[in-house]
Amino acid sequence: MVRLGYTARAIDNLCCSNVSEPRRIFTYKTFVLILTFFVYCSYHLSRKPISVVKNVLNQNCTNMTDPDHTNNSHWCDWKPF
Repeated sequence: MVRLGYTARAIDNLCCSNVSEPRRIFTYKTFVLILTFFVYCSYHLSRKPISVVKNVLNQNCTNMTDPDHTNNSHWCDWKPF
């Protein structure tokens, strides 16, 4: 018999002890998908701090020369922001 890993045993003890085999496999796959998503998001959040991105998207336009006939004080910002 194959021994389960620590995480699989923990999931099995928490929610899958009296469940059929297909349901147990579905639970394992769902857990791995959610875990992978959070690890992926954490990786990308750590790559580019929000403060760096915010400074690029929302710039200070007061020290720059604005184009003619501009009434918007945020004309130099990135368009969606």
